[in-house]
Amino acid sequence: MGLRRRIGVALAASALFLSACGGGGGGGTQQPGSGAFSERPAREGVSNTAPGGGEALAKGSPAKGGTLTYGLYAPAETLDPVAPSGNGATPIMMAVYGLLFHADKDGNVVPDMAEGLETPDSGKTWIIKLDPAIKFSDGAALDSAAVKKHYERIAAEGSRSPSAASMRAIETIEATDPTTVTLVLKQPSMAFPKVFLGVSGMPVASFIPSPNVPVDQMSRNPVGAGPFKVQNYSPGGDANLVRNETYYEEGKPYLDSIKFVTATDTQARLAAVKSGSIDIATTQSGVDILDAEGAGVTALIQPNATYFDMLFNNSKAPFDDKDFRRAVIQAIDLNALNDAIFNGTHTVMTGIVPPDNSNYVDTGWPSYDLEAAKKGVEAFKAKGGDPTFTLTSTSPPEFMKMSQLMQQMLAEAGITMNIEVGDQPTMVTQAFSGNYTSQLRFTSVSAETDGYIRNDYRTGLPSNLVRAGDPKVDQILDDLTKVETPEERKAKLAELQEALTEWMPLMPMIAHHNAYLVGSKVNQFPGGVTTTFFHWEDVAAAS
Repeated sequence: MGLRRRIGVALAASALFLSACGGGGGGGTQQPGSGAFSERPAREGVSNTAPGGGEALAKGSPAKGGTLTYGLYAPAETLDPVAPSGNGATPIMMAVYGLLFHADKDGNVVPDMAEGLETPDSGKTWIIKLDPAIKFSDGAALDSAAVKKHYERIAAEGSRSPSAASMRAIETIEATDPTTVTLVLKQPSMAFPKVFLGVSGMPVASFIPSPNVPVDQMSRNPVGAGPFKVQNYSPGGDANLVRNETYYEEGKPYLDSIKFVTATDTQARLAAVKSGSIDIATTQSGVDILDAEGAGVTALIQPNATYFDMLFNNSKAPFDDKDFRRAVIQAIDLNALNDAIFNGTHTVMTGIVPPDNSNYVDTGWPSYDLEAAKKGVEAFKAKGGDPTFTLTSTSPPEFMKMSQLMQQMLAEAGITMNIEVGDQPTMVTQAFSGNYTSQLRFTSVSAETDGYIRNDYRTGLPSNLVRAGDPKVDQILDDLTKVETPEERKAKLAELQEALTEWMPLMPMIAHHNAYLVGSKVNQFPGGVTTTFFHWEDVAAAS
């Protein structure tokens, strides 16, 4: 049996172009060793060996046994990978299901629990090869029938999965033999493997559930082939996982169990890590990283593509008017927000693609210009528009402070913004249903740039939360599924960014500083390409 993350098994040569232009870990944050953290002292066991150059922790050899507590930044409402949800449940699903495929530091789709992926005919047919040794924790084989059943459920009529549209691009799904799944697309697409990386941080097509679990039980009692099993779980509450003794990678996982607790308040989560009641948590704030390290907590900075954004519902007034969208963007001083909330330690956004992304081009995205914003508001009012709207935000301190400062800035331009505080699950439901005007949230655009933009902005996709489309953007996204060289892809991505700037469907704001905060009970932590995905089997507690 081969090891997971088989370096020798990659996509067929005809598919390698998919992310050949990708940069070293994507984008929205300053990378390890840059900006506010460029002069960090050496720390015991910390090295830049995680995927994409992120920081990993290894204090000697990992010991087997022990329990660690992980603080979820959002509630885990369901463990059914097909059900629409936020990212709160992702770390739990990673531990339960594992991943069929994952993205490497350059955004390439590479095998994880799968053996390989190839296309013999330039994108019309895709063949997944499975490892015959891998079984679900209930003893069922992770075979072609299980994968076929899962993909058919994603694509089924009535499915609310954000990956449903991508799966409906498949004409036939065949379990060719127990270890081979053959997918024939309706139209050739060299970009199709991006489906395995998922939408908005949820790789639905890579989370394969046991076929023995009834759909109505999958939310609460899922079974996967990952390193851990669910002992008990309450939707929206805590989850306790125990070691999967039949896990295919010998000697792993190291931990006996993991406890997941919901800790949505960023300051409370940081305090819990500092006190030792939570052993692992994430942060998006450079200020919190410095605070944690000052208290003796180890911060492992990870490359990531996430950033704060103001999401506009382009199908509703006032954001159905591009001139009003521009006025809002020009009225908000991002440098002042960065200084006030993050002590200037972050990077402000200058387009929908983060500036650290190797595909980024300067398209002249509108910047702070109060006088221009005032003129835009007056022109909008002259057309009969009402420059009043509601922004929905969650309650963590940085979100509240950001909302309040933006409210003041917009008022100076003649725009009235009301603030509504919502919980994360409700905001997710509202975003997917279009039942909102604007939201303060965060999004991602990684080195695998076109897939992220397609999911977020292609007309008609369930994952298109701006609730509108742009014909020029759609055409470029369609063209990107046909390009055959890295040079063509990079040129098309430049065109795509120009078209997005012309459209302005939302407001990119401030890039994150993503890090794992790990307490003294953690002996080994692998880091990841992002702070959403890492391999739980490699995490170890201090002996």
